[in-house]
Amino acid sequence: MTDYRTVARQLTDSLGLRRRPVAVAFRQTPPAGVAKFAGTEPSGCKYHRGRRQTLATQ
Repeated sequence: MTDYRTVARQLTDSLGLRRRPVAVAFRQTPPAGVAKFAGTEPSGCKYHRGRRQTLATQ
């Protein structure tokens, strides 16, 4: 199993990031157990702001 905390720390350190990296996946269907995002946002980059959970959009 991938240790995503370690991956995030390595990316943050090696790239000199001031914020945590965000993962994005393009899938045919949402992963099992992931709720569809029900709100609206003006652009895709706004979806992750302030969120700490996985979400799915269409």
